[in-house]
Amino acid sequence: KAKKGFTEGLKEPVIETGWLRNALEEGERMANELPPIAEEIGDKLLEIEKDFEEESADAWKDYLRDKEDLLIQYGQKAEDIERQAVQKLEDLDIKVTQQKEDAWTDYYQGLEDINIWYNQAIEDANYEHQQNLLKAEEDFQNKMRDLRQKFLFDLEDAIRERDAKQAMSLIRQYNFERRQEEQNRDDNIEDINKQYKIELAELKRQKARKLAELRNELNSRLAEIQLEYQRELEELSIWKQREYEEREL
Repeated sequence: KAKKGFTEGLKEPVIETGWLRNALEEGERMANELPPIAEEIGDKLLEIEKDFEEESADAWKDYLRDKEDLLIQYGQKAEDIERQAVQKLEDLDIKVTQQKEDAWTDYYQGLEDINIWYNQAIEDANYEHQQNLLKAEEDFQNKMRDLRQKFLFDLEDAIRERDAKQAMSLIRQYNFERRQEEQNRDDNIEDINKQYKIELAELKRQKARKLAELRNELNSRLAEIQLEYQRELEELSIWKQREYEEREL
């Protein structure tokens, strides 16, 4: 009895399996429904990927086109800057060349003016010198005429009075005064020639001073032109750099 009672206590337990059956059925149902859903999702993903690829291709084309347009505009801007810079430089060179030509023209005109002045001054000095020599000779001849007239008049009186001693004295006095007048004339001519040489030397010094001043004026003018040229070159370089910087914006 005891054994029978023990085995009776080991009866198979009752297990509830309804929920498992439901889960399996739901899993089977979902398994049947998943392939169409997965296929639909795959199609949508392919469509999205295709659209993305098309949009990416269009965007890439737009990028390449925009990049090409930008490079063209960039290059055209650079060409415009270089063309303007070359034109500005040519204009500057033309202006500076003209300024230098004007400076040299004025210099040569100044040389001509100095030479004209100098030649006229020499001509005037020569004329004045000749006039002074003629005046000295004329004064000498007038004095000699008066001296001879006085000598002959006095000599005639001495001869008329048969005063030989007085006649000899008159002759000696005449010869002395004649030599004195000749010496005075020679001294006067020497002074005239000396003054003439001094005047010529002074004219030469004035000419040399005028030429030096003219040359210094030319050098100063050319230096100013060159300095202004360098300044405008620097301004052109700054302008060119600024234009390139603005191109980058």
